This record gives sequence, structure tokens and C-alpha cells, in this order.
Amino acid sequence: MRLRIEELTLVNTSRTVRFEPGMNAIVGSMSGGKTATISCLRALLGAEVNVVPELRGRSISGTVLIGERRFRIIRQLVSTSTAKVDIAEIGGEQEVWRLPASQLQAGYDQTFRDWWLSIEASFIDSHLARAAGEMTTALTLLRRCPRTPRTRVRSVSISVRRTSSGGHRAVEGKDPDQLDSVRRAQ
Repeated sequence: MRLRIEELTLVNTSRTVRFEPGMNAIVGSMSGGKTATISCLRALLGAEVNVVPELRGRSISGTVLIGERRFRIIRQLVSTSTAKVDIAEIGGEQEVWRLPASQLQAGYDQTFRDWWLSIEASFIDSHLARAAGEMTTALTLLRRCPRTPRTRVRSVSISVRRTSSGGHRAVEGKDPDQLDSVRRAQ
């Protein structure tokens, strides 16, 4: 699953951490806010709020990219399981949610934690379906390979990519003979 946190802000302050694509490191002196930043990130991603006393009761805001969908999340840093979390999709379907943090309440069909799980599940399902389709295509191409008495099926790793015309092509493999056969079979 591709998850990218773009920024984390302590609401009503000038404290904002912007994350660059790739790996980011949080470094600083003792009492520089590294643990507080990690605690806020965990809360932004659905964990129980467990922050340093100076941050309790404050609110955080963050922009998170999940797959191709971007969300703005605002959460109050309180340990109350029914505290509301605001979520707004940026672009895309532009859905908006206001959900209790972790305990289901009357009038709500899910919690913030449930929302995270549903977003992750839908993202994983879509990727599994696409991967299964690509695997089926690869197996179909392999079945079409002409077999001669000297041809043996060996361990092969073939990456199948969709072409701009909607077809498929093998782009790499460990076994050149079999890769050529797959290309000819197209």
C-alpha cells in the first residue's frame, strides 16, 4: 500500500512539518519535539492518542496520500474515544466524514479507526485485482508458448506491462528463450 504523509500541522500555531517523497528522518536535539512529532503522526494514522502533556487538548491537521486519493484529517489530541475526527477528501470524490475516534456511537456507522481500515482494504483489493489480472495474462501468454522436444519449462520471471494500445507485452525475464517465446506468442 502506498501511503504518504505530506504534512503535519499543530493547529493554530506556525508548527508545520512537511515531508518530502521518499524516506524522511526526524532528527533534533533532546527535547526538540521528535517524540511529540511521532506521537502526532500515530494519532493522525488512527492510533490512540498518547502525546506529551504540552500537546494534550490541542489539534493536529495532516494531509495524507493513500494510493491516488488525498485526504485532509483534523484530530483533537485527547484520549476520549468518542472525540470527533474530521476527514475531507481533496479532489477525487470529495467525500467528507466526521467520525468518533475509536468507539462507535449512535448515529455513526463507523469510527475513524474503521475508516482507516476500510480505506486500506479498498486500496489493497484494487491492487490485488489488478495484480491477479496481470498474472492471468502472464499465464495465458506462457500457455501459448510453443513446446518442442528440447523446450523445458524452467523457472521464469516475466513482468507483463500494459501497452498504450491496451495490449500486453513481456518486458523482462530470467530465461531469454522463454521470454522470446512469450514475445512471439503475442
